[in-house]
Amino acid sequence: TFFKIHILVTGQYDTVLEGGLLHFQLYCPPDYPFTAPSLQLLTGRGSPSLHRVLGSRGRVLLPLLYQGWSHTRGLADILSSLQDALASQPFTGQGWQPSVHRAVLQHCTLHTAVLEGFQTGSMSLRSPVRQAAREVFMDSYSYYRQVCTSNMARDGQQMIDHMGQSRGIFQFQKLLNRLESLKHDLEVEKRWAGALLEPGKQPHFQPVVAGTSRA
Repeated sequence: TFFKIHILVTGQYDTVLEGGLLHFQLYCPPDYPFTAPSLQLLTGRGSPSLHRVLGSRGRVLLPLLYQGWSHTRGLADILSSLQDALASQPFTGQGWQPSVHRAVLQHCTLHTAVLEGFQTGSMSLRSPVRQAAREVFMDSYSYYRQVCTSNMARDGQQMIDHMGQSRGIFQFQKLLNRLESLKHDLEVEKRWAGALLEPGKQPHFQPVVAGTSRA
């Protein structure tokens, strides 16, 4: 029998994924830890990749799970390896230019790993994962706003990624409007959740949350 663990990883400080909310599922086979678990990204499936370790259809290209697995490894090793990978340069090769492509990935992170995750993705339904993501969103909101306001001069321009492909046009003003609306909805949701949850009681299931945030 498989068992699964929900993992919410927040994009780390001072990376292009900062503030992003990446929801993973870790599937452990019956003979775990002698057989490596599999890790799948639930956030933004079908959307262009935000990082070289995030493959198509949710596949996570983490070397630890394919080449370096040992039965002595555990969840802490997987989380550490995943965080280190996501904090590294998102893409390699001559096409990647941070000064050019950083704003593209910031835009895609806000759209795919924040807004879509809450509104239509894996965090759109009430769950402990959504509850944990809501707290991260509130803590990160000032950063989201800063990214949008500092990049609004780009609005209307084509977003060309490191492969030379278009990812649409920059719409930072529209992103900010949606973020403000989502913030209001999450504040209302939090008040209702607090009123409905009996004092001293917590949800039965808690996701693993990993990441760093701004001080």
